[in-house]
Amino acid sequence: MTAAAACSVAVVAALIGGLIAEARAWRRSYGACKLLASAGFVATALSQGLPATPYGSYVLVGLLFAWLGDACLLTRDARGWWFRAGLVSFACTHLLFAWAFLHQDAEPRLLVLALAAMALPGALVWRWLEPLVAASMRRAVSVYIVIISTMVAAGLSAFAAGAPGLLAAGALLFYVSDMFVARQRFVVAEMRNRIIGLPLYYSAQLCLAWTVVLEH
Repeated sequence: MTAAAACSVAVVAALIGGLIAEARAWRRSYGACKLLASAGFVATALSQGLPATPYGSYVLVGLLFAWLGDACLLTRDARGWWFRAGLVSFACTHLLFAWAFLHQDAEPRLLVLALAAMALPGALVWRWLEPLVAASMRRAVSVYIVIISTMVAAGLSAFAAGAPGLLAAGALLFYVSDMFVARQRFVVAEMRNRIIGLPLYYSAQLCLAWTVVLEH
């Protein structure tokens, strides 16, 4: 088994442990498993050494911000400063991924089309969340929706220009996983959000980590 594969298996094992801990309300164990799983996708990206391209470097830094965001979001306070810090960390992750995707030689025309395509889903997400988000958080959440939509658009345009399918899969899975984070924080907190959202999230990060591995 390669180092990258071993790190990916560790992510899956930690994810399963985290879901079990969450179901049993073992908060410390859940936090430890989540941080271990997140460290695993960073380790996957680094398993072949430092990235060989600007694309890989931006993705790696994005994954590090994702780890930081995961640490911040371990708090249960949906309106506190830790949640805001997590939101900023993940916004940085999405921006870094979008910038990385733009290094895949996507044509401007394709990017414009992808941005237009993502406008409707973004508007629907905002319409869903806007009545549920505290007034003090609405601007931050609306900006975050724009950022994640831009990230997906950049990923789709890169894929249309010939980038690996793993890249597009990672972008789309990340977007959908964020919907379950939002549902957990602003709509209803229930185990279903973890069971669906966390596998989507870690699959997304592993897809993107593997795009870095496969560059070597």
